[in-house]
Amino acid sequence: MHITESRIRSFSMNEIIWACDRAFHLFNQGTVKNLPREERIEKLGDLDSFQLKMCSIWPGFYKACKMINEQSDVKTGSLAKRSAFIDFQDIKNNLSVKLDAGSLTDMRTGASGALALKYVGARPLSRIAIVGTGRVARNLAIACDKIFELENIFCTSRQKHNREAFFYEIKDRVKASLKVFPSIDQCLEGVDALLMAVPTPSPIIEDSVLDRLSFLVVIGGDSRTRQVPQKILERYPIVVDEMTQARNSGEFLWARDKGCEDLLMFSKCSNGDPLILNDYLQIKSKPSKAVIYLTGLAFHDLCVAAMIYEKITRLKEGVMSFSK
Repeated sequence: MHITESRIRSFSMNEIIWACDRAFHLFNQGTVKNLPREERIEKLGDLDSFQLKMCSIWPGFYKACKMINEQSDVKTGSLAKRSAFIDFQDIKNNLSVKLDAGSLTDMRTGASGALALKYVGARPLSRIAIVGTGRVARNLAIACDKIFELENIFCTSRQKHNREAFFYEIKDRVKASLKVFPSIDQCLEGVDALLMAVPTPSPIIEDSVLDRLSFLVVIGGDSRTRQVPQKILERYPIVVDEMTQARNSGEFLWARDKGCEDLLMFSKCSNGDPLILNDYLQIKSKPSKAVIYLTGLAFHDLCVAAMIYEKITRLKEGVMSFSK
């Protein structure tokens, strides 16, 4: 069985948000588990050849392994080639399914980023800014618009044609007023949160950015990129989705190499133990400011794939329990 991109794109953002939210709660209950990810980077001429394998399991029911193959130049931000698919196994019924995972990854990344902001944030948001105009940035905007009662969504990118493409792609898919700006500084006026989805080799925001807003959400997880300056990570609580993956990401590898890893201000509970994103589903004490650093969790792929599979096959007694 093969579930194609076109079939996956027929699912709504509300459905993807539902599946990602359920995934967070299932992980908290110990029902689904992440398996160690495997990453390999090789030089291919002027490009990086990047391969990532992310697996997770719902014991007795489902297993999913996503493979991403990408050729890109991080220095210029150009993507030459990318392919992604999920090998999905229905363990109970002994059935294997292949899902195209380009759109699925973009949508679940947007949904999980917006949900992370909801879990950690202490108050409703009315205005957000997004740095980046690619597929993930577009899905972040749409997901935030679904979850929050937003008045404004601001966006910025270096290239005018990218800003225009972003605007015309999503203007009719969000309720909030949508505006694009040529600079990050203009984009930050009066916003509650900044979301970043730009794979840059070095930071493009100022150290003082959190003086102007409450939350910074970073779509990270790549060892080759570094979007956030060290001083921000020393001044404000850092909430990561998965500690090992975060420590192998660009910002944290840089801190380790420079000998300042101990200065990183990871969010902690009263006894000093670190808090990760999933902990915020249960605790009532929320930070007034925070850096939310997301590396991508395989159990989101698992649960989104399971929801899609159960709906397409009309599987009776599906464990995702999405109302049919």
